[in-house]
Amino acid sequence: MARVNAIQTNFTGGQISPRLFGRVDIESYRNSLKKLTNMVVYPQGGAGRRFGTMYVAEGKDSAASTDRKFRLVPFEYSDTNAYCLEFGHNYIRFYAQSAQVVSGSAVQVTTTYTDAQLDDLQFAQSADILYIVHRSHPPRQLVRNSATSFTLSDVVFVDGPYLDDNDTATTIASSATTGSVTLTASVAIFTASHIGAFFRITNSTTGYAKVTGFTDTTHVTATVVSTLGGTSAVTTWREGAFSIERGYPGCITFFEQRLCLAGSTHRPQTVWISKVDDYENFTPGANDDDPIPFTIAANKVNIIQWLSQARNSLFIGTVGAEWQVRGTSGAAITPGNVIVRQQTSEGSARIQPVPIKNALLFVQRGGEKMHEVTFDFLTDSFQAPDLTLLSEDITSGGITHFDAQRTPDPIVWAVLSSGTLAAITYQPDQKIQAWHAHTIGGVAGSATITVTDYANIAVGTDIVITKSNGDTVTFTSEVTSGAAPATTNGWRPNESNDTTADNIYTAVNAHSDFTVANPAANVVTITETQRLGTGPTALSISDTVRLVTTDETAAIVESIAVIPKDITAGIYVDQVWLGVKRTINGATKRYVEYIDSTLNTDSTLTYAGSSTSSLTGLAHLEGETVAVKVADAPQPDKIVSSAAIAISPAGASAQVGLPYTHTLTTLPPEFGAQAGAALSRLRRVHEVVLYLRASSGGLINSDSIIYRSSADDMGNALPLFTGTVRYTPDDSWDRDGNITISGTQPLPFNLTALIMGMNVSEG
Repeated sequence: MARVNAIQTNFTGGQISPRLFGRVDIESYRNSLKKLTNMVVYPQGGAGRRFGTMYVAEGKDSAASTDRKFRLVPFEYSDTNAYCLEFGHNYIRFYAQSAQVVSGSAVQVTTTYTDAQLDDLQFAQSADILYIVHRSHPPRQLVRNSATSFTLSDVVFVDGPYLDDNDTATTIASSATTGSVTLTASVAIFTASHIGAFFRITNSTTGYAKVTGFTDTTHVTATVVSTLGGTSAVTTWREGAFSIERGYPGCITFFEQRLCLAGSTHRPQTVWISKVDDYENFTPGANDDDPIPFTIAANKVNIIQWLSQARNSLFIGTVGAEWQVRGTSGAAITPGNVIVRQQTSEGSARIQPVPIKNALLFVQRGGEKMHEVTFDFLTDSFQAPDLTLLSEDITSGGITHFDAQRTPDPIVWAVLSSGTLAAITYQPDQKIQAWHAHTIGGVAGSATITVTDYANIAVGTDIVITKSNGDTVTFTSEVTSGAAPATTNGWRPNESNDTTADNIYTAVNAHSDFTVANPAANVVTITETQRLGTGPTALSISDTVRLVTTDETAAIVESIAVIPKDITAGIYVDQVWLGVKRTINGATKRYVEYIDSTLNTDSTLTYAGSSTSSLTGLAHLEGETVAVKVADAPQPDKIVSSAAIAISPAGASAQVGLPYTHTLTTLPPEFGAQAGAALSRLRRVHEVVLYLRASSGGLINSDSIIYRSSADDMGNALPLFTGTVRYTPDDSWDRDGNITISGTQPLPFNLTALIMGMNVSEG
């Protein structure tokens, strides 16, 4: 038997994939973890409990019967004025300085975007104007007029952009050269969907008109915007690129002081670039500062999914590849020197990329991989390595939105289709790419049992309910009819679907741990009477054919946005905003929240003032079990009733919010053994030493971490601890030799390193 110390001085490998368990040969194994949930890896190497979230407001359509979500979007007007925008079904609302923008009531702008279209919106910002595009809507601009006043309007383009020159024998004639005119085509080319489209016509001179009405397939009415050169029928005309008929651009960015648009339905591979410093001007020309249209030449149709600028180039993500656009010899692009080159062939999802640390991060078209576009000087080309390669399971299900926090620490946050968060601490100059998973406090949905075939439910069928703290309770079917069940947790099957559901309801509802909704027909809905942990209620049933179940889920994160906040004169941090869907007191709610470094609960409200024994204003958490911290000391969990809770002892400061659990589990350490590798040997951990910074609370293998000594004042909260803590585990042997560190209390916890002293068998 050998006695060894396994030392882990940093956690910069983050949580790695189960596919890599045992891969002690890879460089990052020693710095990686088996599990890392609700803990953030810091660039310095340590890992700390995720900060909690502050509740700001309920979304406008929070509990709409149509289940309408909203999307959060950043709008950085200046270094001191940043907004988080709530895009919902036909509206925009605004948040600034950690609060909702109000002027009597919530400031709101009306839109035509439906909730189903929100994910496909893309944005580009210039000063106080936010440009918005969607393939089914004309490009629009949101203008900030003042701190509480915004307007949304269609972008008024100047002379374009246009499709290619007409190359057919079809002619167009105008009834006049100015004012309201009739355009007449020699063949049927017009539809009612051309209303709003430009037509550029060259007679003796060139002018253009905007279609205002549809007469028939050869006649439309139009308003002349720029005087036409004559009224004769000519073949020298061009149709506008954007209209209901041709679709609208779905992608947008700025590059070299030009507005770039791309990815319309009719021209999915075409890019239109504006005149220099005149973003809405697309007048065709050959001067260096004139607009630039081009189409990507590919072997197959590759719809453009996004545009972005990085490393003095315009990058284009398509369904099948990623492309670089630049001028010759490093010069600025002009109509005559555009070079378009394919750089990678990963294929892109329809999600705008995020620039960070001289790289451009994008989501691969499958949705589950994140790539970084970086320049490789050895090959003189751009590469797109997979950031999720070693942690592929953490983004399983697909990324729907992501954004980057740059200060105080570089972390990219991604919303997953499951409603959870994945994040990567990204410091490439230090070779740090550490993934960590996050769940937001609270639950969504319901645990339900649907009876589908009562006649064939067997006696002995088990219903196992897993409570929020992980404990289970089993209910078993007994007699088929007539007499009452013999056991407390028994129920009768085989009495019609509805009656069997009633029997399950009676049995489960009689248990003090559960509250059951009276069945609606054959569906039983189960909740915990008092939530004892942070997990959702889950069901498992031995007959999944005749008893169909759904589980509660963790609270669902639907969107994310990062904006800067001036925390003190000239010092900024990035504020991470979340759109969260929960079930609160049995009803669906959607909340706007942001992560705050002073908090250790989610959907939190804080209090500071005179000493009080009651905290009010908690309507957004009505009926929920909340974690409470008063004067920096946790108190027992409370249930919010009538928007209030009682606290004892009283205090002059407090935090109240939904609890969440942080978890860190180490990998089996590897070190040489006398007879070879030690990976498969039996091990017994006899001592653990934790190096902690500004920490309190926490568990090691379900045992409390002890900070208090007999010298500490028992009447006051302990100050945050910095130093080493020793722990002696039980004497069990296994082949893992790992430990789990966790915590649910609303307290900070920061681990910088650990040492595990263990015995290792030599046989």
